[in-house]
Amino acid sequence: MIESSEIHCLKCSTPIYYTRDGVYRLQCVECRKLSVCQSCYELDCLYYHIPQSQHIPYTYSKPLLDSYVPIEHSCKSIPLPHEYTREKYLTTEYYKTRGTSIYSVFKNAFNSFPERRCLGYKNPESSIYSWLSYQTVHELSNNLASALSHFISPKEAVGIFSENSIPWYVIDFAITWNRYVLVPIHYTYGSGNTRDVLLNSSASCVAVSKKNFSTIVQCLNESQDTLSVRMVIHIDSDPDQSLVDQLPKNIIFKTYQELIEFGKTNAPLFPQGPREPTDLSNLSYTSGSTGVPKGVMFRDQEYYEWIKPFCIHYPYVVLNHGPMSHAERGFMLQFLTIGAAVGVFTDSYDKMFDNMAILQPHLLHGVPRVFSILYGQYEAEVFEFKKQNPNISDEEIDKVLIPKYRSVPGERVIIAGGGAAPFPANQESFIRKCWPNFYEVYGSTEMSMISKNSRFLDHVDFKLIDVPELGFFTTDKPYPRGEVLLKSPTKAFGYYKNTSDDSFQDDGYFKSGDVVELRDERTIKIIARRKMAFKLSNGEFVSPQTLETNFLSQQFIQHIMIYGDILKTFLVAIVIPSEEAKKKYPDIKNNKEYYSDLNEFFKSVAKKNRLLSYEVPFSSFIDDTEWSIASNHMLATGKYNRSFIQKAYKTEIDKLYSNIDQTQRSLRDPKALDEYLRDLLKIPSDQPIDYSTVSFSQIGGDSLSAVKLSTLLKNININISATSLLNQDVKLSALNEIISSNDSDNISNTTALTTAKSNVDFEKEIELDKDFFELYDRLPLKQVEEKERYNVFLTGCTGFLGAFLLKELLTNTLYDKVYCHLRNKKESEAKQYLKSIFNKSKISFNDCDLDRVIPIIGDLGKPKFGMDVEQFNELADKIDMVIHNGATVNMVFPYPNLKKTNVDSTKDAIRLALTGQRLKKLVYISTIGVFLDRSVEGIDTKINDYTQPSLNVANVNNGYSTSKLVSDMLVRRASKELNIPSMVFRPGTIYCSSETGFDNAIDYVGLIIKAMLKTKTCCTPAGQVGENVSSYANLSPVDWVASSISSLAGHHDFWTNGMDKETNNLVFNMVNNNPIHFREFFDYMMQEYPMTELPYSEWTKVQFKEGEAESSPIYPIKHLFQGKIFPGMFPEQFTCPRTEEYLKRINKLPAQPTDATIVKKNIRYLLSTTN
Repeated sequence: MIESSEIHCLKCSTPIYYTRDGVYRLQCVECRKLSVCQSCYELDCLYYHIPQSQHIPYTYSKPLLDSYVPIEHSCKSIPLPHEYTREKYLTTEYYKTRGTSIYSVFKNAFNSFPERRCLGYKNPESSIYSWLSYQTVHELSNNLASALSHFISPKEAVGIFSENSIPWYVIDFAITWNRYVLVPIHYTYGSGNTRDVLLNSSASCVAVSKKNFSTIVQCLNESQDTLSVRMVIHIDSDPDQSLVDQLPKNIIFKTYQELIEFGKTNAPLFPQGPREPTDLSNLSYTSGSTGVPKGVMFRDQEYYEWIKPFCIHYPYVVLNHGPMSHAERGFMLQFLTIGAAVGVFTDSYDKMFDNMAILQPHLLHGVPRVFSILYGQYEAEVFEFKKQNPNISDEEIDKVLIPKYRSVPGERVIIAGGGAAPFPANQESFIRKCWPNFYEVYGSTEMSMISKNSRFLDHVDFKLIDVPELGFFTTDKPYPRGEVLLKSPTKAFGYYKNTSDDSFQDDGYFKSGDVVELRDERTIKIIARRKMAFKLSNGEFVSPQTLETNFLSQQFIQHIMIYGDILKTFLVAIVIPSEEAKKKYPDIKNNKEYYSDLNEFFKSVAKKNRLLSYEVPFSSFIDDTEWSIASNHMLATGKYNRSFIQKAYKTEIDKLYSNIDQTQRSLRDPKALDEYLRDLLKIPSDQPIDYSTVSFSQIGGDSLSAVKLSTLLKNININISATSLLNQDVKLSALNEIISSNDSDNISNTTALTTAKSNVDFEKEIELDKDFFELYDRLPLKQVEEKERYNVFLTGCTGFLGAFLLKELLTNTLYDKVYCHLRNKKESEAKQYLKSIFNKSKISFNDCDLDRVIPIIGDLGKPKFGMDVEQFNELADKIDMVIHNGATVNMVFPYPNLKKTNVDSTKDAIRLALTGQRLKKLVYISTIGVFLDRSVEGIDTKINDYTQPSLNVANVNNGYSTSKLVSDMLVRRASKELNIPSMVFRPGTIYCSSETGFDNAIDYVGLIIKAMLKTKTCCTPAGQVGENVSSYANLSPVDWVASSISSLAGHHDFWTNGMDKETNNLVFNMVNNNPIHFREFFDYMMQEYPMTELPYSEWTKVQFKEGEAESSPIYPIKHLFQGKIFPGMFPEQFTCPRTEEYLKRINKLPAQPTDATIVKKNIRYLLSTTN
């Protein structure tokens, strides 16, 4: 023990010297690091009129001056005055004196912190916590140990079968003092499991609560001859005498209070003392997921390693709300070793957060289900906010709600987190917003704590072994995968009286049963429990526990167990509705509205959490049975008893699959198809559907429902892709005809539905509408009016490029008012919404005059941008320029689905330029993708600003590129035939902001970066730097693109003297004349984020691994990676001589080479946004 030290009084700064027998310092029990001297403490007592404490006498007798300023306390949430304790040691000093056994650790704590608050409790009718000091708890446990020595000998087993309580701890300490073996029994166990534990442990004594007394009486009467119990301690003071009378005659019965009183007056029959290091300390029984609970043996030396003191600052308050029969006990004891205060939760669980608000703990811990209570309420409030304010942003909602939820457990939470099951991403994100210092623990009964935030603790040794039945191998790339075997000083000694289980290996490792992915040297991602994971018939791997946590919801689901079959394509689920749902939906088991809303809820969760289509239950059975430990549906750890549930619901599960099979077979019947579509898309039976005029997407079909229908059809040998189903030109009558034709030719099925794309007459698509010429003829002034500053109509201002373009228009003196087209926003909220877009895009708007923004509320997919004729005409008279940047960016949808938003809106931009008193200048934001011929690979075609795209690529490009090509041609044709002056800007790959690294991350390079960061792999591109190979990326920073467009479009001389005389148009390729080889790009990435480099063929296998391909960020552009080399561009494929020339005329720089600085900024930004 360090004998002396020094600390300064917070009030008067006087050094406080103290020794073991000398001067004390006074420490506030509520505020961290608040120590004062005796004199300042006494003055504060006088100020607050505090009578003398029996523990801390004071002698100050002078009157208090009126000018006296009391001690300032950092904890404002707990009313003054605060209590103090006398402290001898600094935490850092005490930490160095920890003992060498469980006994010595706790004796040291009790002797060192006699005045500190040790255990607290709250009576149900009380609103405060009452506290027992360390000295009081020590005395109680000593008295109990003295009494027990008269009945139980050292090394005998003593069980505790009770809810959490103060006596639980006192009995626990007495067991340590007398060298007994502790046997915690989960307080919810029924007679079966309780009997098994008592029998296996050979317990001589059991302490039981009043609630569980009848269970013990039943066990002892039914198994009197096999159990070793000879003493029962009733923890409560008022036992049921009728039950006492039923105890076997040989059982010694005592109440807890009787033993405390007995111990006060009777000396112990043997002295207290530590166990030997190899003596058994406690038996912790597993949850019993694979049968009878197994007793996990912890010797004194292993459990000591678990609970030995660690260094934290005093005071530290925690709430004990988890069952003491499992890891919670070790957790709480660990805090008690260093003098923390433990509030023991004894209320009903619906009052847990009320208790926290009173106790104000420094630690908020629990399994995901605990946090899901808060998250469920938060989610419900977010829903109501958006319902009342449709245009409010998530950031604005969180400004209101997060402080509210952060204060729910009080104002002192420093750390939040827990374990037992993975936290869903959305729930973890919510927790981190409230409490940034978040931790997620992985552990087990046998190993205690193993990792924190996915990283193995330093004392843990591990290795992986193959799991061939699930397809996981230690040789997997890029990450080894397999079952993890563990070894550490805290590892249990084995299973009690069980030599057949091979979990504890001869080489000292423990087989955890958990399948993990080794992300780096000591970082893991838990994939599944080996015994619970399964595969579906298509080879997709499913971990049900992870999915189930995602679907828990206060509004819909209290419990959900997901089930899959290796012979089936789909998952099914057993659902127990939440209490809130039961109130909302009468007769919930048979309520069709609940079933329908539940499926919509599944869709929303899948979208929010980016679940794959096969991870969403196809069908569910609704039951209102209460799942509990007593009913055997739940295990003592709070996890599902999966084997029992599967057996209990076998009939219902079989029926779910039978109904799916029947639905698949019946889909060939048009009537059955109609019924299925109505059920899938929530279309009322009395609402007519004209199959000859509408498509699947036009009646509400989305990507998830399209996948669902597509998968069903494939199982009856009808191969129709989800993309084909979503094609707006594919009418339901064509779908019906193919399904009912009994044609098993998969090729013809696919062809029949994809010809709609090739049947588009693109020559007609680029014809100018007749009303364009009529509008031109009616124009009073058939030329543009030159002004010093332009009023601009801007579409797409909330997109990636659009937000930066708006910022440039507002900071460029060549522009005046900017009429911003916004979808579904109220004018009163529009500017605030734009601010939130700027914040999200990391754009500073301090120098932007937002008063110059005039919101135009409309819809890009509706005629005249969603405006009525009067609004459209009024706008035409106010503006000088149209900048059409808006479009739906979707690489999956076919051309017909994108025509309204991308092509028809461009026609309306032309109409706007032709409407009113004069012509308007027209600026169209196209894309370099209008040149790409996706039917040809490896051709080095040179394209510059003067190159014109061909309509021949329309049928081989994706729908998005084709829609931009058609629009590009329409604008240039309108310029030539209607004399509309126009500029067309064709950006290449728009890269991140050169200032902040903020990125779009949904274009080609962005998706590649996300895929590489996710798998921590990059590939070896073809060729070397400088070689003429298609391994280059043409990257233009978004801020450069926006600034260049604003500057070029705003320069008057370019509209008057710079136009192409023949076409009345200028085209600018917004590309970088300094493309970067992917070799350099990947090297820059790895400087910031180390990755494994793989040959291209291996890298693609990693990205599109069977059963996991859909989760890859590059899955939507999978077709680009089917060649033999990494898809890129040639070094001189795209150039921009006109752009460079015109920028030079106005003293603007071209796009600069992509260097390490910007790449690293981009990677840092992306990593900061990854949970």
